[in-house]
Amino acid sequence: MKFHTPFLIVTLSLAARSAAFGQGTFQNLDFESAALVSVPGDPFGSVYAAQALPGWTGYIGTQQATSVWNNNIPVGGAFPFISIDGPDFPFPNHMQGHYYLTLGAGIDSLGNPIPAALAQTGQVPGTARAVHFLATAQVNLSFAGHPMVVFPLGNGQFGADISPFASQAGELRFEVNNSIPRLDFIQFSDQPIPEPSTLGLFAIGTLFLGWKLRRKPNL
Repeated sequence: MKFHTPFLIVTLSLAARSAAFGQGTFQNLDFESAALVSVPGDPFGSVYAAQALPGWTGYIGTQQATSVWNNNIPVGGAFPFISIDGPDFPFPNHMQGHYYLTLGAGIDSLGNPIPAALAQTGQVPGTARAVHFLATAQVNLSFAGHPMVVFPLGNGQFGADISPFASQAGELRFEVNNSIPRLDFIQFSDQPIPEPSTLGLFAIGTLFLGWKLRRKPNL
């Protein structure tokens, strides 16, 4: 079996542990509870946010989004938006299930960024040490207004240390200011985020092992 990245084993292990771990009072972390109810007369084919993203609240700038797009991305990247994509829509690498979310930041007439965000208030599991999610690009993450450091874990997975907020209730917020990432499969885990030094040593060990296995004995 081939592994295209030295972090794949770590990523798969973390994902498996996260999937079996309790998620506190947070819900619809994989966006699979979407119900697509069209907004009558909407020219963009929007759907009502409350049904499309139960448990979540979307924001365009500081304004709460009452509707979101479905399978629609604006051309040019200047218009901020939120889109619930699926079930019959091309899936980027690493996305899972039938639905995923796209967040798109924009700019105003003066060139200032208009962020797009998705937030949910809930209680973090008492033994949670990390929060993981799949994404096609880096996003900003915060809990109860506290910015969190997000680490790329390989294979489309990102993670952050949530242990300081274990058992606490607060708003978990994903936000973008200058990109259009896809987001899916948010999970709390009782496993800590591997330290960068640990990941680096694992990568070196994996590469060395591969080199040893490929070497042919001298005859």
